[in-house]
Amino acid sequence: MNANVRLILMGLVAAGAVAGTVYLYSSTWVFDQNLELCKNGSGQAKIDACTQVIASGKANNDELADAYSNRGIAYSSQEKFDRAQPDYEAATRLAPDNFAFLSGRAGNEIELGRYPQAIKDFDVVIARKPNAYFYNGRCWARAVWGRELDKALADCNRSLKLSPSYDAAFDSRALVYYRLGQYDKAVGDDSQVLSDNPDLAPSLYIRGLARLRLGNLKDGNADIAAAKKADPKIAETYGAYGVTP
Repeated sequence: MNANVRLILMGLVAAGAVAGTVYLYSSTWVFDQNLELCKNGSGQAKIDACTQVIASGKANNDELADAYSNRGIAYSSQEKFDRAQPDYEAATRLAPDNFAFLSGRAGNEIELGRYPQAIKDFDVVIARKPNAYFYNGRCWARAVWGRELDKALADCNRSLKLSPSYDAAFDSRALVYYRLGQYDKAVGDDSQVLSDNPDLAPSLYIRGLARLRLGNLKDGNADIAAAKKADPKIAETYGAYGVTP
């Protein structure tokens, strides 16, 4: 073989090896970047990055489960709950003992009106890791469902026993009290929440409705107006739960 030809062939082989290395590093870098954005990004960029991680074939089981869960969270934040649900399902199949994935699926099920399924998910989580957050989640599922309110109240009380200043549990219990017709207690719980978060629309709205039921029209209407200012869709949200003035 001519020496020049040999040198040319050797150069081509070397170039190919370098190109392969560059491609390998480039591919790995893109995957790592998508992994980071899937974990810590937001909005459509997060969704796109998680989709790339899922489709890459490079993710291990934990990374794949995280990617599905994170994409579900991103869809939920956009109120695309139907699109989020399959991702939560995939995440829990890959990591059935992950409490965060189970509670995430339960929260999405509440938004879809699948209250019994949400309660079952919280049952599983609470049996393994009872804490204030999960007790409140199960309380909230029953509160918006409007059924098994005695069990809802017990769960909210357990949540507050474990975390006495947990505003989310006070807010959930206020809705339970409202549905039970204990309007003075609903006002008390939401007033507790609003002392820390004065512009929180759900607490303003339920306190306003409770005050109307108690005959306090001035303060009740003021609360409802403030709630609608903070969240123009608040009446629609609670109307879907069957809670109306």
